Amino acid sequence: MSARQRAVLTNAGSGRRVQKTSDDSQNKSSVARSSTRAPTPSILPNHLVILFLVSLAALAGLALRLHWSLPQPIQTADGNPNAFNSRDARRHLEDIVGLGTRHVGSEANEVHAVALLRKKVEEIRRLASRQVEIELSVQQVSGSFGLDFPDSMTQLYRNVTNVAVRFSKRGSSPRHAVLVNAHYDSAVGSPAASDDAVSCGTMLEILRALASDPQPFLADHSIVFLFNGAEETVLQASHGFITQHPWANEVRVFLNLEAAGAGGKEIVFQTGPGHPWLARMYASVVPHPFASVIAQEVFQSGAIPSDTDFRIFRDFGGVPGIDMAYFVNGYVYHTAYDTADRIPDGSIQRAGENVMSMVKALALSPLLEDPGADRHGKVVFFDVFGLFSVVYPERLAVIFNSLVLVGCAVSLCSGISLKPQQLEKPSLGMVVKAVLVTLGSWLAALAVNVATSLLLDWTGHSMTWFSHPSLLLPLYIIPALLGMAEVHSFWLKTVYTPSLNHIVANVVSVVQICTGKLWKYSKFSLHLLSLSLPDANTQIPSL
Repeated sequence: MSARQRAVLTNAGSGRRVQKTSDDSQNKSSVARSSTRAPTPSILPNHLVILFLVSLAALAGLALRLHWSLPQPIQTADGNPNAFNSRDARRHLEDIVGLGTRHVGSEANEVHAVALLRKKVEEIRRLASRQVEIELSVQQVSGSFGLDFPDSMTQLYRNVTNVAVRFSKRGSSPRHAVLVNAHYDSAVGSPAASDDAVSCGTMLEILRALASDPQPFLADHSIVFLFNGAEETVLQASHGFITQHPWANEVRVFLNLEAAGAGGKEIVFQTGPGHPWLARMYASVVPHPFASVIAQEVFQSGAIPSDTDFRIFRDFGGVPGIDMAYFVNGYVYHTAYDTADRIPDGSIQRAGENVMSMVKALALSPLLEDPGADRHGKVVFFDVFGLFSVVYPERLAVIFNSLVLVGCAVSLCSGISLKPQQLEKPSLGMVVKAVLVTLGSWLAALAVNVATSLLLDWTGHSMTWFSHPSLLLPLYIIPALLGMAEVHSFWLKTVYTPSLNHIVANVVSVVQICTGKLWKYSKFSLHLLSLSLPDANTQIPSL
């Protein structure tokens, strides 16, 4: 090889080395720049985040405590005779339950229950003030009507019984009445203490308190107490009353007392139709409010396969009203476990005070005769920790929701944030990704809960949480939150690493981590389940 060729090769090698060195320098510089890139600043300081979480936990604890708190029951005979007394209401409850199962057509329901109610009303009438008048009417009625619940059908009934009591000021001739309704019949095989004997006892005690000296309740409008004897056969007796009883023409508004559980607080879950003044009156007069417009939306959507006499009074009587019911411990509903000892005296006391306050306010209200413009319109209503109620028109809710949507849209489009100079301006792509991540997290939570349900079915513990609500936390809530968190974690790991290899690797990693965590929580939940159900014969794996 000549000297000239060696020189050419040497120069070529040197060039490649120089180029390689230059490339290496650029790569190192790039790595250095990426490693020294300033981290994205936090929107809120850590101490504010901690303060927010602590406040949220304290608020949740307060809400839980207030949710389970009940008023002190009145159980003495030397108190105010015009106050509601849970002791006497419980005595009525136990007398009715003592008759045994009272299904429609049975001797207990058609004979003994009617005789018992007549006896109790006569006792109250004998001790009542001479300023009031108490009238008793026992109705046996037959009829038929069409009903689209649970499916289209025609109801035909014969000789069902109603015990109706009308309370009014002596010497008056009222043309308008408030109706208070509860049923004394029971589901087959159930003593039906909560559904609905306790409400019958509550009504009897309210009647006594209103009629007693020294301050009987005197109003220009009358009050009709309806003890209906055929509700469990799909709302038959209430139809017989509202369509055929002579007092029905006087009814302008009603309160329906129901139950789908035993104890706890009674919730207002239906009002109207129209007549927003009813919700406003409830918010202003009851001492222990508990109401939810969300419950109304869910119930009236048909998602819950149930109905009450509210539908009959509304659809066949054209009367507005309020529907309230017990719902805690729903696992005893329509079973042999619906006994009187499951209903605390505090539950009876708060329901009695609430219903009696509403009855008085309605009987004194001029809106009972002529609601005027208050006949129309819908309202949003809810209570705040059981301390007070909030009621506002539906049109105002539409304005609030529209403003929130507009504010969110403006914020997303303009990049508004707490510190806009420190944060990246959101793009349309980021908004779309955020929406997809949110939907994905919801689907993950749903998938995890479905998997938990299948696991409980497989181990023979279906709906165990229904009678052990504390198991909802380890069985459903924590796994659902884990599933949602894993979706967000996956997005954070892949949003800035679009390489297919990175995505596949992260998917595998997330699936492995998520599966491991869920398996641990499943074993932990089953362990708790075994502790709460010592008779379960399922082998629980050790943690």
